[in-house]
Amino acid sequence: MKPSIRTYLCNDENHRFFGEGPRQLLHAIDETGSLRSAALSMNMAYTKALRIIRSAEATLGFPLTVRTTGGKGGGGSQMTAEAREFLAKYEAYRDACTESGQQLYEEFFCRRKSVFFSSGTQTPSFTCLQNSNEVRIACIIMASGLGKRFGSNKLMASFHGAPLIHSVLDVTGSVPLFADRLVVTRSREVHDYCQSLGIPVLIHTLSNRNEALCLGLTHMLKRHPDLSGCLFALGDQPLLRPRTLERICRRYLECKISPGHSESVFPDSDFSILKSKLPQNSGIAEKSPIVQLCSIQMTASPEPSVSTTVGSPILFDRAYFDELLHLPEKAGGSHVLRQHPDVVQYVTAEVPEELMDVDTPEELKRLENLVTIE
Repeated sequence: MKPSIRTYLCNDENHRFFGEGPRQLLHAIDETGSLRSAALSMNMAYTKALRIIRSAEATLGFPLTVRTTGGKGGGGSQMTAEAREFLAKYEAYRDACTESGQQLYEEFFCRRKSVFFSSGTQTPSFTCLQNSNEVRIACIIMASGLGKRFGSNKLMASFHGAPLIHSVLDVTGSVPLFADRLVVTRSREVHDYCQSLGIPVLIHTLSNRNEALCLGLTHMLKRHPDLSGCLFALGDQPLLRPRTLERICRRYLECKISPGHSESVFPDSDFSILKSKLPQNSGIAEKSPIVQLCSIQMTASPEPSVSTTVGSPILFDRAYFDELLHLPEKAGGSHVLRQHPDVVQYVTAEVPEELMDVDTPEELKRLENLVTIE
């Protein structure tokens, strides 16, 4: 195992506008003397290359390229002096981040005892737990939204050539920690699509969230009476990443293995910030944890500030199943969260966009463009 560290720059709306792709594109422009030739050398469409450059220029406030005319080659594009200065700063910053990340990796994974690689007998390893029957986690994908604001069945709307729900199905399917998965939906189209992929699915005509959640959890418990925990994900959260789901499950498993030591065994780079921004008892690992995804956004000017956003997915321990099965009318899992703030564990998303869901066609296009630009 080794770390993979990537450095991106984001605008004030937390949208990525510069990273390895744009960096390589600028170098290619410098080498070929043409944006079109640079795009061709990278097997990239010219329109995408132009969009990447324009997006970065809009955020930076200065041009990255300047067009030239005439000459032996008939004209082309060159990097501006501002672009060269910015590129040098980015590459120095990227290298420093990579070096620091490598040092942190060695500190947390090579120098400390970790449940990932523990060879002793005091604490079961994460790998052993993953393959045992002691702790079994299921995943239920809630896909019952009516799409009123979207104007149609949003879960079947095209997202990079596949139905929107496919992204969550793909991500949850790539995580080997789930004993089982289940989709709960009102949509016949979603039902048939899941069946075509061999994914268990329930179709219903229930009106309220609490009823749909109860239906899904009841069905899952019939299939797995010994279930230890259940993660609830949304069907319209297309930028969710497999590593994030794995970190949620790891936090949960660690709490089950070694209550009271979550902060030290599973260090989260943003944990110290979270402790000051989220409920005071959120750092206390309990034997029956609830693990929720959140994001942290920092601003450097005019005054440094930190804001947090909490959302889905949420992983509930079996201790809360009875409450989930008897939720108030129209309530969701967040009702249980509010009843037990002292046991909630927070895992930070790699990027804030992971928490975004889709309510309108404009939001769908925005998330699709984020993936395209990257």
